[in-house]
Amino acid sequence: MNELLQQVMGSIDSSVVQQVASRLGIPPDQAQGVIGAAMPSILGAIGQRASTPDGADAIHAAAQQQAGMDVSQVVGMIGGASGSGMQGVLGQIFGGQNSNAAQGVGAATGLPPEHASHILSILGPVVMAAIGNHAAQSGANAQGLGQILGDAAQQVQSGGGLDRISGMLGSLFGKH
Repeated sequence: MNELLQQVMGSIDSSVVQQVASRLGIPPDQAQGVIGAAMPSILGAIGQRASTPDGADAIHAAAQQQAGMDVSQVVGMIGGASGSGMQGVLGQIFGGQNSNAAQGVGAATGLPPEHASHILSILGPVVMAAIGNHAAQSGANAQGLGQILGDAAQQVQSGGGLDRISGMLGSLFGKH
């Protein structure tokens, strides 16, 4: 599994699972499954966005804004953030195609669109913080980050990406 993907998945901790569970009114075990189902769609959408020079620039800029933040800081921001602030981050990530991204997450998870939007508003900034930290550590420019994201998205979406993510989440929380 590529280094970025490991860093992104490592950023999903119990505070993220709890935030998803709380936002959706579901038990943490179910939230863990929802996150596992949503991540390939989110990473795929980010990878697709980063596949063009303008998209790579936008993702790189959004990642730079989140760089240096740990998960607890991001989750704290999400918990206290206004909807418009998170929509701005999501707009940078998905290029104004938030509703399409929410539909993809909804299809992957079986959730209605408003719940899928909640998932995006939580996981999008967490994923971007991990991407920003990876870019800062590796010194990747926009084009390099776009390539790394494309590779990671392709790896997740082909051949067992959901199984890998679910397995990683299960191991984080002592379940297999």
